[in-house]
Amino acid sequence: KLSPRSVQQSTVLKDWGLDTQSFVPVKCVSEDLTKSGVKVRILMGSYVIESALSSIVHRGVGFRNGTRVFSDIWVTLRQVVAESAESPELAVAYWEGIDSVAHHYGPMSDQWHTEIEMIAYLIENQIIKQMPKSLKSKTMLVITSDHGQIYSPKDNVFEIKQTPELADLLLMKPTGEVRHRYFHAISGFEDELFERLEEKFSDYDIRFVRSEDALKMGFYGEPFDYAEVRRRLGDIIGISFGPFGISWDKDQDDLIGRHGGATADEMLVPFIVVGLDEF
Repeated sequence: KLSPRSVQQSTVLKDWGLDTQSFVPVKCVSEDLTKSGVKVRILMGSYVIESALSSIVHRGVGFRNGTRVFSDIWVTLRQVVAESAESPELAVAYWEGIDSVAHHYGPMSDQWHTEIEMIAYLIENQIIKQMPKSLKSKTMLVITSDHGQIYSPKDNVFEIKQTPELADLLLMKPTGEVRHRYFHAISGFEDELFERLEEKFSDYDIRFVRSEDALKMGFYGEPFDYAEVRRRLGDIIGISFGPFGISWDKDQDDLIGRHGGATADEMLVPFIVVGLDEF
């Protein structure tokens, strides 16, 4: 949602004046597709479709469908595809169920497997089987994800607030994810904080890099000139290559599955492309 933890309203940052059109100053794929004459449509939960994060990543999307329940997504997607039979369109349906159950029950849990089975069943019975053969020849199905997950319960998370030799050198609480932290040091203490972080977590496969070095190496993609990125990343970045993570207060959540680190389970995602004329 990209909203403060204490505020449930998903649009609050927009209400406070956040310019979602310039916050991330790079083009979205949807902007290029729209410019090329391809209609882009998003289907996702109505409670987040107008959130600050959605507004940032969906720039260029001409059509938004807010869905309310699980079945709504698949029925609406089927209708949308039928309506776009004569013109090129990319219809993206997002369902957060797999991510949610993996966070709360763990990846590879029974709930996780069942959620995937439900989605596969609905794709087959609500999309593929009900689509006319003439439309199948013009349609491709793409299944993908934005990240994986790793089993990392609260016992694997270290608290910075309980570590004064680190907390006393911070300008503010660490930002980012539990498994991908950004540390903002008090001015003049950057080197000392870096050394203490490396010493504290050397046995836990959490690696640290100065933010300017990460940007130069292209860690977040091709480098581009935007000073605000450097400020958002802080001075030091901590990335987990194992099951451990870092939090200010680990009692803030009870998640079992997490992502944001650099393990294969978190970074490798499916990318399945199928021509529906085969069915």
